[in-house]
This record gives sequence, C-alpha cells and structure tokens, in this order.
Amino acid sequence: MDNGGLPGGGTAVFNNAMRLYLAEDSTTGGNGSVFAKNKSKGKSEEHKKPEVIAMSHNGIDYQEIINNPLIIPEIRVHTKIDNTFYRESVIAFRDGTPNNDTYNRFFDGRNYEEGLTRDAYLLSEDKELVIKSINYTDDTTIPIGLKTNKDDTTFDISVYSLKAIPESVTIYVHDKLNDTYTDIRNNMFSIVLKEGLYNDRFEIAFSKQNTLNIETVAASDFKIFENKRRNHLEIINPKRLEIDHIFLYDVSGKLVFEQPMFSNKRKHTVSTKSLSSGIYVVSLKLSDNQTLNKKVVISGK
Repeated sequence: MDNGGLPGGGTAVFNNAMRLYLAEDSTTGGNGSVFAKNKSKGKSEEHKKPEVIAMSHNGIDYQEIINNPLIIPEIRVHTKIDNTFYRESVIAFRDGTPNNDTYNRFFDGRNYEEGLTRDAYLLSEDKELVIKSINYTDDTTIPIGLKTNKDDTTFDISVYSLKAIPESVTIYVHDKLNDTYTDIRNNMFSIVLKEGLYNDRFEIAFSKQNTLNIETVAASDFKIFENKRRNHLEIINPKRLEIDHIFLYDVSGKLVFEQPMFSNKRKHTVSTKSLSSGIYVVSLKLSDNQTLNKKVVISGK
C-alpha cells in the first residue's frame, strides 16, 4: 500500500454510520424481500433490471452510486515480452487528475518494488506505474519504460482493450530516438532491445507532435563532435539553450551514459575514455521537453 512515505501501522476505526444497508434480496438479480409474495409480471417487467435499494446514514448517496456507477474511460495496453508473457498498463481518463506530469496518489497505481528482470511499465517522476490517470488532451504524453536483463529481447506493444474511449482518440508509441510514431490502436509496435534500461526513449502519445528536423536542429543550434586529443565529446551550445539532461546511446539504442545538467553553459563535455569505437547518438533533453538527437562517430580507446 502506498502511504506516501509515512510510517506504517495504526488503527482503523469503523462505526455504525459507515454501514451500507441493502434491503433483503436487493441484489441486481433479486426481486426485493425474500419474504415478498410473488406476483405475476408483465412482459415489459420481466426484462427490467431490478433496482438495488441502498440506505446509508453517513450522507453518501449510495443509491445513486450503485445504480448509476461512474464510468471511467480507460485504455489497457499489453506489452508482450520475449513472446512469453504479457505486462498490462492502464491509462485512465480522469477529469480530476491534479497533474498529468506528476505522480498522483489515489489516482495512479505503482508497480511492485523492483518489478521483473524483464518488464514494461508507465513512468511518472521516475516512479514505475501500472496505472496512470490523466486529464486527457491530445498533446499529453506518458513515458513508458522497458527493461531487460539479456540481449535480443523482443517487446510487442498494442492496445488490448478500450472502455468508453472515443473513436477519434489516436494512440501511438513514440520512439524518440528514431522519431517514429506507431499506431497501437490498430497495429503493433515491435522492437528488439539489448540488455539495459530504457526509461527515456519511448512514450505513449495521442497525437504526432510537430517535431523539428533532428539534423537541422543539431546543426543550427548545437555543435557536437569528438575531441580526440582530450578523449571527450564537446557539445557547443552557442544560443545557451537550457539543457536538462544529456543521454548517450549506442547504435542499437542501448543507453550507455546519462547526466543531468540543468544548465545553459556554452560548452559541455562527455568523456569517451571508456567507450568503444563506433556510431553513437547524443540526445539532449531541453527544459521545454524537446529532445534533440545527433549522431556522432567515436574513435574509441
């Protein structure tokens, strides 16, 4: 149970005002009191769903809650891992969600601690979730994390079921590294990943955002190159844009380096001493949530 970091334990108190009273045999399949005399019914009454009679003394209208339950629109996303088992993630459309970009107790559901060695989950404020509630807008995005403890692990992501979701709502997996959108409402997103943790690469999106051309942005706003003599990458930021995070991926998409920055310095460096030669992708996450990617060649040790 999520207690928000408070100490566990305590006493639960129940009193008579909390009771919910149901008349005898007032279930949805019942017909009133078990002692009521049966009487003939017309054809229109035979198929009429009996009303549940609920009485309460605590001020809550259980009669309305039971007979007219609130329907919360939801999307159930299934991720098939290694063609062996599924992990389910639920996105609930709740108008009262305090903030789409934060973890909200009583709205969101946490993944159990540590999770699995191969896993898929939604993310909010670095917390792994099985349920994420949002106040829906088509520009909302929800990070989805994937992890595996072995190379060549397959992940197949698709929508399993929908409840009260309008036909007009599109649902995509956005691969930020390759800047691709896959419609998982009608199709499946499939990828093979090497061993590693992928918490910053993928997200659920409800529209294709107007992304800037990766090469154009990198060339015009940043210069990224290897300084072989000093064994590091140099990231030149002439416009002093605010950089929140620097990520470095190998050509397979595996994260090999990350560093929080929160800086608008003109120059940043990343050591290449421990890296093998090859092609890498530098990914810069800016303060406005834009992600800019640039391929670089590293000569190696």
